[in-house]
Amino acid sequence: MRDIDPRAPLSPELAAQVQEHLGQPYHKLMSTTAEGDVIVAVPELPDCWTAAETEAAALAQLPEAMGVWFDSALVRNEPIPAPFPDRDPSGKGLVQMPEVLHEHLRLQAQRKGVSLNQWIVTLLSHACGERGGRDSSAAQEALLERVPALSR
Repeated sequence: MRDIDPRAPLSPELAAQVQEHLGQPYHKLMSTTAEGDVIVAVPELPDCWTAAETEAAALAQLPEAMGVWFDSALVRNEPIPAPFPDRDPSGKGLVQMPEVLHEHLRLQAQRKGVSLNQWIVTLLSHACGERGGRDSSAAQEALLERVPALSR
């Protein structure tokens, strides 16, 4: 086992393993701080993230951060999580709710002049903080909790 000195070169075997992991389809979660900095995290890899002033810069730094994460895990003989399986969301979901809530939502939708389905989607979108395809505010808050130095 090599010394955990970050400046020590990787053995060819470890370097090959890091490259193999870097080629896997890990997911990226992008968020923006209140100051406008962009954070990109890999949800499968705890505490693996980068931050920069632009999306492009944060994304450009990510392979290096992931490589360091993989190297550290391999040196410590820690398991490396597999990428989350790809999901193909259909946009459909079945939600059961009390009849009184269903009726309340139906009446709200009627007053707004939209379908019940559209009204529920609107409410869910607002509750999740969706803005132009950005990550939800809840996801942003969770990410900032993991990166406390950037949330100041």
